[in-house]
Amino acid sequence: MTLAESWRVLGECIAPESDVSPGTRTERSWHALFGNRPRSLLLPAGNRRARRNAMRVFLPNLWRELYARLRLHAHDLLGRRARLPALTLAPPAALALSEWLKGQLGHRLPAAAESQLAFLIGTPGPYQKASILVMSATGDPQMLVKLALRSGANKMVQAESVWLRVLNACEPMDASVPRLIDDGRASNGNRYVAQSIVTGKPGSQSFTAAHSDFLGRLGSIDRHVCEFQASPLRRLLDDGLAELSPSLSAPRRDLFEAALEDCNVRLDAWRGPFVISHGDFAAWNIRTADTLCVFDWEYANAGMSPLFDPLHFQLIGPASSGRSLRVREFNQALAVAKQFAVETYPEFKWDARIVAAHGLAYLLHTLQFYGVSRGELLEHHPVIRNFCDLIEARQLWLL
Repeated sequence: MTLAESWRVLGECIAPESDVSPGTRTERSWHALFGNRPRSLLLPAGNRRARRNAMRVFLPNLWRELYARLRLHAHDLLGRRARLPALTLAPPAALALSEWLKGQLGHRLPAAAESQLAFLIGTPGPYQKASILVMSATGDPQMLVKLALRSGANKMVQAESVWLRVLNACEPMDASVPRLIDDGRASNGNRYVAQSIVTGKPGSQSFTAAHSDFLGRLGSIDRHVCEFQASPLRRLLDDGLAELSPSLSAPRRDLFEAALEDCNVRLDAWRGPFVISHGDFAAWNIRTADTLCVFDWEYANAGMSPLFDPLHFQLIGPASSGRSLRVREFNQALAVAKQFAVETYPEFKWDARIVAAHGLAYLLHTLQFYGVSRGELLEHHPVIRNFCDLIEARQLWLL
C-alpha cells in the first residue's frame, strides 16, 4: 500500500465522504518524510515550531531527527530541487478533521479547530494504525491520538486503552505510563485512544537499574505462579504455532515445532512467576525525566515470562538494524535477564538451563507474533532472519 492510499484510509476513518488526496499545498497541508518506507511521518506545513516538536515526539533517534531536519531545511531553501511530497486535505475533509477532533475530544481540547496536527502512518497491512499528535495553534504538544486504520487494528487500540486504564489506577505505575484521556470509535466504527504526551529524553540503550525497577513494579501488579505446562505462555505458544503453521514452509515448521518441544522438555518441571509484559519494551518506547516512563502498550499481555521484556530490550534493536545478531550477544542478553530475574524473583529457580529455555520461548513467541500479524513469515525481515538463525544455532547456547 502506498502512502497516498494510507492517507485516503485515514480520511475515510475521520469522515467517510471526505476528499483526501495527494496534491498541492492548501491550508491543511503536510510534508511527508520517509514516504517510501513502511512508517511515514507527516509534518504540518507552515508551522516550524509544530514540526520541530512533532519530530521530538516521533523521532527519538538523534540521527533520524537530524536527517529529517536537514530534509526540511533543504525543502525550505532549495524549492523544487529538494521538495518533499505534500499531502493535503481538501477543504471539506479539513473541516471534517477539525469537526472530528471537536466532536471526539472537544471536551478535553477546547481549541481543537485551531490545532496543529502531525501524523505517523503505521506499517501498511491488516493492523495499520495512525498516530496523530495534537498540538496547540502555536505548536505545543497536547495529546496523542491513536486511530485504527484497518479493522484488524481495533483490537490493539482497544488493548492499549484497557492497559492504560489499569495502569493509571495502580499507584506504583501511574507516573511511569501515559495518562488515558479518552477512547471511543471514529465515524466508521474504528477505535481510537487519546493519551497524554510522554516527555523527557530518549531512554538509555543499556538495561539499567531504572529499567529493572520499572519491570519489577510492573510484574508485581498481576503475578501468577504456576508450572510452565499450565501457564498462559505455554497455551499462547501452542496457539501461535497452530495459527502460523499453515503458512510456514516445511523446514520452518519443523524448526518451530522442535524449538517448542525443547521448551517443553527443559521447562517441564519448572514452576515460577508469569507476569504482565509490555510486549515492545525497547529504547524507542521509553523516555526518562524524573522517572522512567514507558508508552505504546498495545502489545502488552498478562501471563508472560518475566524474562521477555529484558531480553526484548537488549535484542530487538540490534536484530532490527539489519546486521547479523551473534550468539555471543544473545548469551550476554541471557546473562542480564538472569541477573534481573534473580534479583527480582529470588524465590524461584533461575539457573542457566532455565534462563536459556525462557530465551528460546522468547525467540519463538516473537517470531510467531511477527508471522501471525503479517499473515506469513517474511524471511527477508531482519528480526525474523536473526531470530530464526539463533534458534537454528541453539545447540551453541541452549544448555
